[in-house]
Amino acid sequence: MGDDPAPHRWDRLALALLTGAAVAIAVAPLAVADDYSLLTDTTSESGAQGVSGGWVVRFGFLAFAAAVARVAWISRHRVGPWVLRGHGAVVGSVIAAAAFATRPWRLDAPYDPVEHTLHLIASIGVGAGAAIVAGALATTGWRVDRRIPRDLIVVVAIGLVAWPMMAVAPEFRGLFQRIMWAVAIIWYASAAQSSRMAVRS
Repeated sequence: MGDDPAPHRWDRLALALLTGAAVAIAVAPLAVADDYSLLTDTTSESGAQGVSGGWVVRFGFLAFAAAVARVAWISRHRVGPWVLRGHGAVVGSVIAAAAFATRPWRLDAPYDPVEHTLHLIASIGVGAGAAIVAGALATTGWRVDRRIPRDLIVVVAIGLVAWPMMAVAPEFRGLFQRIMWAVAIIWYASAAQSSRMAVRS
Protein backbone atom coordinates (compact mmCIF):
# COMPACT_ATOMS: atom_id res chain seq x y z
CA MET A 1 0.00 0.00 0.00
CA GLY A 2 3.03 2.25 0.05
CA ASP A 3 2.41 3.41 -3.50
CA ASP A 4 -1.14 4.61 -2.74
CA PRO A 5 -1.78 8.37 -2.58
CA ALA A 6 -1.99 9.89 0.89
CA PRO A 7 -5.44 9.76 2.52
CA HIS A 8 -7.89 12.56 1.71
CA ARG A 9 -5.99 13.65 -1.40
CA TRP A 10 -7.35 13.42 -4.90
CA ASP A 11 -5.29 11.64 -7.51
CA ARG A 12 -4.14 14.30 -9.96
CA LEU A 13 -3.79 11.97 -12.93
CA ALA A 14 -7.32 10.62 -12.53
CA LEU A 15 -8.71 14.14 -12.19
CA ALA A 16 -6.78 15.34 -15.25
CA LEU A 17 -8.09 12.43 -17.32
CA LEU A 18 -11.66 12.99 -16.14
CA THR A 19 -11.37 16.71 -16.90
CA GLY A 20 -10.14 15.86 -20.40
CA ALA A 21 -13.03 13.47 -20.87
CA ALA A 22 -15.57 16.05 -19.69
CA VAL A 23 -14.18 18.78 -21.95
CA ALA A 24 -14.03 16.49 -24.99
CA ILE A 25 -17.58 15.22 -24.53
CA ALA A 26 -18.84 18.78 -23.96
CA VAL A 27 -17.16 20.35 -27.01
CA ALA A 28 -17.55 17.38 -29.40
CA PRO A 29 -20.83 18.74 -30.85
CA LEU A 30 -18.93 21.85 -31.97
CA ALA A 31 -16.76 19.67 -34.22
CA VAL A 32 -19.64 18.05 -36.12
CA ALA A 33 -22.32 19.25 -38.52
CA ASP A 34 -24.79 21.97 -37.54
CA ASP A 35 -27.80 19.64 -37.68
CA TYR A 36 -26.48 17.65 -34.70
CA SER A 37 -28.73 18.23 -31.67
CA LEU A 38 -27.51 18.27 -28.07
CA LEU A 39 -31.00 17.36 -26.90
CA THR A 40 -31.81 14.56 -29.32
CA ASP A 41 -28.51 13.07 -30.51
CA THR A 42 -26.28 11.01 -28.23
CA THR A 43 -22.62 11.56 -27.40
CA SER A 44 -21.76 8.47 -29.42
CA GLU A 45 -23.42 10.00 -32.48
CA SER A 46 -21.03 12.96 -32.30
CA GLY A 47 -18.36 10.37 -33.08
CA ALA A 48 -20.47 8.30 -35.47
CA GLN A 49 -19.27 6.56 -38.61
CA GLY A 50 -18.23 9.01 -41.32
CA VAL A 51 -18.63 12.05 -39.06
CA SER A 52 -15.91 14.65 -39.46
CA GLY A 53 -14.55 15.62 -36.07
CA GLY A 54 -15.70 12.40 -34.45
CA TRP A 55 -12.23 11.92 -32.98
CA VAL A 56 -13.02 14.54 -30.33
CA VAL A 57 -15.60 12.48 -28.46
CA ARG A 58 -13.60 9.31 -29.03
CA PHE A 59 -10.69 10.98 -27.27
CA GLY A 60 -13.09 11.77 -24.43
CA PHE A 61 -14.14 8.12 -24.22
CA LEU A 62 -10.51 6.97 -24.07
CA ALA A 63 -9.66 9.56 -21.43
CA PHE A 64 -12.59 8.37 -19.33
CA ALA A 65 -11.50 4.74 -19.70
CA ALA A 66 -7.98 5.67 -18.62
CA ALA A 67 -9.38 7.55 -15.61
CA VAL A 68 -11.45 4.54 -14.51
CA ALA A 69 -8.38 2.34 -14.89
CA ARG A 70 -6.43 4.78 -12.72
CA VAL A 71 -9.13 4.81 -10.04
CA ALA A 72 -9.17 1.01 -10.06
CA TRP A 73 -5.39 0.97 -9.65
CA ILE A 74 -5.21 3.39 -6.72
CA SER A 75 -8.06 1.61 -4.91
CA ARG A 76 -6.98 -1.95 -5.68
CA HIS A 77 -5.86 -2.66 -2.09
CA ARG A 78 -9.06 -1.34 -0.52
CA VAL A 79 -11.88 -2.79 -2.59
CA GLY A 80 -13.04 -6.30 -3.34
CA PRO A 81 -12.50 -8.24 -6.56
CA TRP A 82 -15.99 -7.59 -7.91
CA VAL A 83 -15.50 -3.84 -7.76
CA LEU A 84 -12.28 -4.23 -9.74
CA ARG A 85 -13.98 -6.54 -12.22
CA GLY A 86 -16.70 -3.98 -12.71
CA HIS A 87 -14.13 -1.26 -13.31
CA GLY A 88 -12.43 -3.55 -15.80
CA ALA A 89 -15.69 -4.12 -17.66
CA VAL A 90 -16.28 -0.36 -17.83
CA VAL A 91 -12.75 0.27 -19.12
CA GLY A 92 -12.89 -2.43 -21.79
CA SER A 93 -16.39 -1.50 -22.92
CA VAL A 94 -15.66 2.24 -23.18
CA ILE A 95 -12.53 1.50 -25.23
CA ALA A 96 -14.62 -0.74 -27.50
CA ALA A 97 -17.24 2.03 -27.82
CA ALA A 98 -14.47 4.36 -28.98
CA ALA A 99 -13.09 1.79 -31.42
CA PHE A 100 -16.43 0.85 -32.99
CA ALA A 101 -18.59 3.79 -34.02
CA THR A 102 -22.36 3.92 -34.02
CA ARG A 103 -24.48 4.85 -37.04
CA PRO A 104 -24.86 8.57 -37.88
CA TRP A 105 -27.85 10.49 -36.57
CA ARG A 106 -28.98 11.07 -40.15
CA LEU A 107 -31.09 8.03 -40.92
CA ASP A 108 -30.35 8.18 -44.66
CA ALA A 109 -26.56 8.20 -44.16
CA PRO A 110 -24.66 5.01 -45.07
CA TYR A 111 -23.11 3.02 -42.24
CA ASP A 112 -21.63 -0.37 -41.39
CA PRO A 113 -24.29 -2.31 -39.43
CA VAL A 114 -21.72 -4.71 -37.94
CA GLU A 115 -19.68 -1.85 -36.45
CA HIS A 116 -22.88 -0.22 -35.22
CA THR A 117 -23.92 -3.47 -33.51
CA LEU A 118 -20.50 -3.80 -31.86
CA HIS A 119 -20.87 -0.27 -30.53
CA LEU A 120 -24.28 -1.12 -29.07
CA ILE A 121 -22.84 -4.21 -27.38
CA ALA A 122 -20.01 -2.09 -25.97
CA SER A 123 -22.55 0.41 -24.63
CA ILE A 124 -24.42 -2.38 -22.88
CA GLY A 125 -21.08 -3.51 -21.44
CA VAL A 126 -20.49 -0.07 -19.95
CA GLY A 127 -23.84 -0.21 -18.17
CA ALA A 128 -23.21 -3.78 -17.01
CA GLY A 129 -19.79 -2.85 -15.63
CA ALA A 130 -21.23 0.14 -13.79
CA ALA A 131 -23.96 -2.09 -12.35
CA ILE A 132 -21.34 -4.55 -11.08
CA VAL A 133 -19.39 -1.74 -9.39
CA ALA A 134 -22.53 -0.28 -7.80
CA GLY A 135 -23.84 -3.67 -6.70
CA ALA A 136 -20.51 -4.74 -5.19
CA LEU A 137 -20.05 -1.46 -3.32
CA ALA A 138 -23.64 -1.50 -2.05
CA THR A 139 -23.41 -5.12 -0.93
CA THR A 140 -20.10 -4.78 0.87
CA GLY A 141 -21.05 -1.42 2.37
CA TRP A 142 -24.25 -2.90 3.77
CA ARG A 143 -22.44 -5.94 5.10
CA VAL A 144 -19.73 -3.86 6.80
CA ASP A 145 -21.79 -1.17 8.55
CA ARG A 146 -25.40 -1.71 7.44
CA ARG A 147 -25.51 1.31 5.17
CA ILE A 148 -25.16 2.15 1.50
CA PRO A 149 -23.18 5.31 0.60
CA ARG A 150 -25.51 8.21 -0.21
CA ASP A 151 -23.60 9.22 -3.31
CA LEU A 152 -23.96 5.67 -4.65
CA ILE A 153 -27.71 5.78 -4.04
CA VAL A 154 -27.96 9.09 -5.92
CA VAL A 155 -25.89 7.83 -8.86
CA VAL A 156 -27.92 4.63 -9.18
CA ALA A 157 -31.22 6.51 -8.88
CA ILE A 158 -30.26 8.95 -11.63
CA GLY A 159 -29.16 6.09 -13.86
CA LEU A 160 -32.36 4.15 -13.26
CA VAL A 161 -34.39 7.21 -14.26
CA ALA A 162 -32.27 8.55 -17.13
CA TRP A 163 -31.66 5.27 -18.95
CA PRO A 164 -35.32 4.34 -19.60
CA MET A 165 -36.20 7.98 -20.27
CA MET A 166 -33.97 7.82 -23.36
CA ALA A 167 -36.50 5.37 -24.80
CA VAL A 168 -39.61 7.00 -23.34
CA ALA A 169 -38.68 10.51 -24.57
CA PRO A 170 -36.31 9.97 -27.54
CA GLU A 171 -36.45 13.65 -28.41
CA PHE A 172 -34.41 14.24 -25.23
CA ARG A 173 -32.21 11.14 -25.29
CA GLY A 174 -29.10 13.23 -25.88
CA LEU A 175 -29.85 15.28 -22.79
CA PHE A 176 -30.48 12.24 -20.59
CA GLN A 177 -27.29 10.57 -21.76
CA ARG A 178 -25.27 13.70 -21.05
CA ILE A 179 -26.71 13.74 -17.55
CA MET A 180 -25.51 10.17 -17.05
CA TRP A 181 -22.04 11.07 -18.36
CA ALA A 182 -21.85 14.05 -16.02
CA VAL A 183 -22.89 11.93 -13.04
CA ALA A 184 -20.37 9.21 -13.94
CA ILE A 185 -17.51 11.70 -14.30
CA ILE A 186 -18.36 13.44 -11.03
CA TRP A 187 -18.66 10.13 -9.17
CA TYR A 188 -15.34 8.83 -10.48
CA ALA A 189 -13.74 12.16 -9.59
CA SER A 190 -15.02 11.64 -6.07
CA ALA A 191 -13.75 8.06 -6.12
CA ALA A 192 -10.30 9.36 -7.12
CA GLN A 193 -9.86 10.48 -3.53
CA SER A 194 -7.68 7.87 -1.89
CA SER A 195 -9.95 7.44 1.12
CA ARG A 196 -12.97 6.48 -1.03
CA MET A 197 -14.23 2.97 -1.83
CA ALA A 198 -12.47 1.60 1.24
CA VAL A 199 -14.53 -1.55 1.78
CA ARG A 200 -13.51 -5.04 0.76
CA SER A 201 -15.73 -7.94 -0.15
